[in-house]
Amino acid sequence: MRRSLRVVTAAVFAGLVVSPLAAHASQAPVGSHHVSPAVNAVDDVFITGQVTWLGKGVDDITVAAYVGKTPVASALTYAGATAAHGGFALLVAPGASYKVVVSGGGVYQDITKTVSARADGSSVNFALTKVLSNTTAPSIVAKKVAIGSKVTVDTGAWSADSPSFTYQWFSNGKPVKKATASSYKVGKKDAGKKLTVAVTATEDGYTSATATTAPVTVAKPKPTKHKKH
Repeated sequence: MRRSLRVVTAAVFAGLVVSPLAAHASQAPVGSHHVSPAVNAVDDVFITGQVTWLGKGVDDITVAAYVGKTPVASALTYAGATAAHGGFALLVAPGASYKVVVSGGGVYQDITKTVSARADGSSVNFALTKVLSNTTAPSIVAKKVAIGSKVTVDTGAWSADSPSFTYQWFSNGKPVKKATASSYKVGKKDAGKKLTVAVTATEDGYTSATATTAPVTVAKPKPTKHKKH
């Protein structure tokens, strides 16, 4: 599958139409680390840079410059089938301040940086981090949920191959002190309350993510029956 950074269409800014770079520049070769578009007008000003990412790329990473919420420049981009980086060049107006936004297409975390467009050109680089997502919710596992019983957590499934986990147990929505293991011994104070556990997953190259189990209710002890004398 070919991976690329997509071109974002041009828009009108302050009455000036900013032309897409694709009209007068071609893709850079795979493995190249710089974009050198052929510029027709000597006064053209560019914000250039690199986007890098870990692992396999995706088809819908985009780069665009904005003033407010209005896109004002389009991106010339490239990537090869095995590339983990892409170059871009944004045609902008000198002296203005732009928000350069890289959208990760839901696979990578979006990043925004503010850049001032200098007459001699400006440069900004981005390193994308993958978004770690929970694909199957964690759950509390136990034969019974009662005072004195031990309950454990099934961490569920995540978008990363082998994340590491941390835990925090809650009783009626309040964190239980020092209850940060994958298992928990139910105490007397938990009787009749709802237990949940928040599972936080981390892995190199990803943002961390947290998912919380559905609640389970701790059984109340049955009242002791007194024998009549």
